[in-house]
Amino acid sequence: MSSLLVGLAQPKRLKASLEGLSVDANTFSSEAANGTVGLRLVMWRNSLLIFKDSPIFGTGMGDFKHDSILLLEKGLSYKNDFAVHSTNAHNIYFMLLAEGGLVGLTLLVFVLFVLPYRFVYGLWKKTSDKSVHLYSLLALISIFAFAWFGVSESWVNRNTIVNLYCMTLLVFVSSAANRAKKIGEMA
Repeated sequence: MSSLLVGLAQPKRLKASLEGLSVDANTFSSEAANGTVGLRLVMWRNSLLIFKDSPIFGTGMGDFKHDSILLLEKGLSYKNDFAVHSTNAHNIYFMLLAEGGLVGLTLLVFVLFVLPYRFVYGLWKKTSDKSVHLYSLLALISIFAFAWFGVSESWVNRNTIVNLYCMTLLVFVSSAANRAKKIGEMA
């Protein structure tokens, strides 16, 4: 509701920020692009170029900076010092595509999102207990929130957000499972 109200009110600062994002997005291919959107677009484009060379297994974990510099030397990357010399793509999905290929991305999505989602959603559907519904709902919200957060950040590279995600998921999933077991709705 707050976001909707801020969006509808459109204060001057919000308008200026949105215009800045638009300029960043439109000029990301130039050397002068320094905005956060422009930098990320360069890094994401580099990820796709790196992925194209090694689509199955990627180039290996920790090679993003090296591969981006190679792209720049070949003339394939836009010249943007920060983006080219960044150690990650600031997007877990593009990062895994570049460094882990389709295998790495599939494993990450399956282990961190699909398996927990299936387990929690299964608890949600099987139970009639309000506590299990609440824990399951909180776990589902956590899964979606962290999956969305990964679009703009690379939290698989020594980032405390991974710990937060795992602990949040652990609390909600274990609470739901323990409650379901206690009331006899889970074997």
